[in-house]
Amino acid sequence: MPKHPGRKAAARAPIFGALRGPLMTLHWLEYWRRSKNVVLGLLSVWIGLFFLTSTYMKPLNKMLVPGLDLPLGFYMPMQAAVVVFAIMLFQFARATR
Repeated sequence: MPKHPGRKAAARAPIFGALRGPLMTLHWLEYWRRSKNVVLGLLSVWIGLFFLTSTYMKPLNKMLVPGLDLPLGFYMPMQAAVVVFAIMLFQFARATR
């Protein structure tokens, strides 16, 4: 039965195996702290967008989108949510590199 190739390397360098756990833990803790802050910031922007569009919904509902016959107060927040979500995905990917 062939031996696992990675076991020799782990047996030769026990120091790196011992340090790997705490260093990786610190790295992941920092990553999740930064990711949490970015997600909370982007979520607040998204909630602010919905608050802003819902403020102007009644005047916009008086107008219709040509061809779709949807009230503009419905169509505009729906489209804005999709566009802002796509922008926020790119921002999150850039911020968590």
